[in-house]
Amino acid sequence: DLLELKPDAVAIASNGRQQAQQTIQALEAGCHVLSEVPGAFTQEEIIHIAATVERTGKQYMLAENSSFLGFLRYWRRWMVEGRFGAVSMADGEYLHYLPSTLVDEEGNQLTPRQAKEQGRTDLKPVWRSDQPPIQYLTHDLGPLLEVLDDRVVSVNCVEGPWWNPETPLRSDGQYALFKTARGRLIRILVTLNTRRPGAHNYRLFGTQGSVEWYSHEGFCRRIDSTREEKEGWERIDIGTARDDVDEADSGHGGTDIWTAITFTRALLAGRRVPIDVYRMA
Repeated sequence: DLLELKPDAVAIASNGRQQAQQTIQALEAGCHVLSEVPGAFTQEEIIHIAATVERTGKQYMLAENSSFLGFLRYWRRWMVEGRFGAVSMADGEYLHYLPSTLVDEEGNQLTPRQAKEQGRTDLKPVWRSDQPPIQYLTHDLGPLLEVLDDRVVSVNCVEGPWWNPETPLRSDGQYALFKTARGRLIRILVTLNTRRPGAHNYRLFGTQGSVEWYSHEGFCRRIDSTREEKEGWERIDIGTARDDVDEADSGHGGTDIWTAITFTRALLAGRRVPIDVYRMA
């Protein structure tokens, strides 16, 4: 029904397993596409999206909002200025407790324990109920690759045990270790089953300095080439939102609005979107 209105662009924010198919459908209908993450799960889906972009001439952008976190702009600038020397390693963590893996027709989510207690037999698994946690790493890997201006060339993954009874179809957590085209190592942890406050944490390790961000702190810790090691970390009060956007005015710490603005401005100016299908891959 939406495509019958012939919009210039659409945002895909549906079930992650349906995003690639819906993206291709929208592109073929003549729409530019801004897609929520993950955007695709397989190389085949990415190839199909890329082929459709090339065939239709329409633009595709992955809405990786974490790449628009305010403090990451400073990290990139500090890297270019050489404050950290050569950055050889990076860490990212996505910690998000999601035990409600069942859903009813009205969209209400329940844990398996709640379903059993209520005697519910009308529920279906949510799309992330059996998803390997590491497949949802885009909010951490993507921003680090943007800051480093790098790309992944190889990966190894290991998983933890399956001990949470509420999530029997997925591991409690998984690590991925990436090698980049420039020889760096990036380590990513994703856990959806361990009970703790949600967080995105990032770290860069350089030969002359390092920088860290932990969600629960809300500021950066930095030691650069101008600071003595014995002085310890320097606190830099930079938040998640840009200076010109109040965090309360946009979702996910002020990043959602800038994802949309960047996409729209690129289309209006006839420029290539920053996180296109090739960068997404």
